[in-house]
Amino acid sequence: MRHTLLILSLLTIFTKCSNQGLDIDKIKNNFGETEKQYNDSVDKWEAEYKSLSLLSIDSPIVALNKIELATYSNNTEKTKLNDLLFLKGNIYYQIDSFEKSVETFSIIDNLNMSPKYLAARAGAYIKLKSISKSTK
Repeated sequence: MRHTLLILSLLTIFTKCSNQGLDIDKIKNNFGETEKQYNDSVDKWEAEYKSLSLLSIDSPIVALNKIELATYSNNTEKTKLNDLLFLKGNIYYQIDSFEKSVETFSIIDNLNMSPKYLAARAGAYIKLKSISKSTK
């Protein structure tokens, strides 16, 4: 009787393990597919951002218009929105529109306080000769 229980217990354990193995294979395959989709979307975003950055060198106004359209899209992720606003602030800075640059960097600061954005805003304040505001 004991041997029968032991054999049944072992069969149950092996059956469950082999069934779980199939589920793990499905999970691995799904994870791999999800990872590929995520990497593809990141690559696409990096290409779009680089394109906008290059456009901003030759045609800052056109780049600003494209950024405006993208930032007001309802499906723009927070990280992408921060990137777009940072690029927008940099473009304003490059075309000597420091007040708009400060305004844009302040929007980012409200969304995501980061040294990168604070430093960018401080640089624009310094160009406006508002040293006291640059440290806030």
